[in-house]
Amino acid sequence: MSIQLLQPANSLSKKGNETDRLALLQFKAKIGNDPYGILNSWKDSVNFCSWRGVACGHKHQRVVSLNMQGLNLSGTISPYIGNFTFLRFLNLVDNKFYGEIPPEVGRLFRLRILDLSNNTLGGEISLKITYSSELKVLNLTRNRLEGKISAELGSLKKLVTLRLGTNNLTGEIPQSLGNLSSLKVFSGGFNNLHGNIPSELGQLTSSTIFVINFNNLSGTIPPSLYNISSISLFYTSSNPVVVSIESSSNLLLKLENVTMLHHVFVTLVVGAAIFSSEIATNGIRAPYDL
Repeated sequence: MSIQLLQPANSLSKKGNETDRLALLQFKAKIGNDPYGILNSWKDSVNFCSWRGVACGHKHQRVVSLNMQGLNLSGTISPYIGNFTFLRFLNLVDNKFYGEIPPEVGRLFRLRILDLSNNTLGGEISLKITYSSELKVLNLTRNRLEGKISAELGSLKKLVTLRLGTNNLTGEIPQSLGNLSSLKVFSGGFNNLHGNIPSELGQLTSSTIFVINFNNLSGTIPPSLYNISSISLFYTSSNPVVVSIESSSNLLLKLENVTMLHHVFVTLVVGAAIFSSEIATNGIRAPYDL
C-alpha cells in the first residue's frame, strides 16, 4: 500500500506566489528602457503585490492585474507572462513594446481583458490567444501585426470587443466571427483585408460599432447587417463595396438613425448605371480607427 502525502495549502500558495514574483522579474528583464523609472520599485525589499502597476487578489495574493499603460516602456513581452495563471487584466497600452505577442498568453485561462494597443508589436496573432476562453476584450489596435485574422477567434464566445484596426493584416474577414453572439464592437479598419464581407456577421445582433474602413473589401454589404438595430456606428469608407438596389433604401433609412456616423460611402447599382453618394450625419467625427 502506498501513502500519498499532500502539501499544505499554505505551501502551495507560497509556491504560486514565488512563480508570480519570478515572472514579474522576467517581465522587467525584457524592458530595455524605462524612462520614468517606474520599475525601480520592483525590488525584493518590497512585496511584489505593492509594485507599481501590479494588483493581487486578497485571498491567494496572486497577480490578477498588470497595468502598465502609458509608461513609455520599451522592450519585448516576456514569455513568462504565461505564468500569471490568476491574471484577469493585462494592459500594456501606449508603450513601445516590439517583437511578437508571445503564444504563452494562451495559458492565461482566467484572462478577461487583453489590451496591447498603440505599440509596435509585429508578427502574426498567435492562434494560442484563443485558448484564453474567458476573454471579453481583445484590443490590438495600432501595431504592426501581419497575417490573417484567424477563424479560431470565432471560438471566443464571451468576446464583447474585438479591435484589430491600424495593422498590416491581410486575407478575408472570417465567417466564424458571426458566432460571437456577445460581440458589440468589431474594428478592423486601416488594414489590407480583402474579399467579401461575410453575411454571417449579420448574426452579431448585439453589435453597436462595426468599422472596416480603409481596406480592400469588395462585393456587396450583406443585407443582414442592415437589420442590426443596435448599431450606432457603421463605418465602411474607402472600400469598393456595393449596395444592391433591393436593400439600398433600407440601408439609407437605417443610416439616418445612426447618430455617431461620420462618413460612409455607398455605391448604388441600378441597371448599368452607377450612382455614388457620401452620407454624413450630425457632423460628428468618429475616431479614425477606433
